[in-house]
Amino acid sequence: MEKLVYLVWARPSVDRAALREQALGEVVPALLDAGVQRLEVHLDDDAADVAGPMPAPGTELPIRMAFSFWLDAYDRRGPADAALEQAAAERVVRRLAVE
Repeated sequence: MEKLVYLVWARPSVDRAALREQALGEVVPALLDAGVQRLEVHLDDDAADVAGPMPAPGTELPIRMAFSFWLDAYDRRGPADAALEQAAAERVVRRLAVE
């Protein structure tokens, strides 16, 4: 098993409720269909009443979503990558976590 972490940048103008609806209504089901295990989702949505630890510097976009999960093998991440591409994102970065 290997753990992957995806960070998703989106414009602050993206509505927080819409962000949640997209993440939980579209991205999460697609990830589960892709066979991910032990999925964790962190969102900058309208249910988050605590500000992030620090604002994005200058003109950088903020990280609005983070997804972490386990797959049988990193090389089989294609369906998960495709699921994350549907996020309302300006940028998506994938990392392989070693634990």
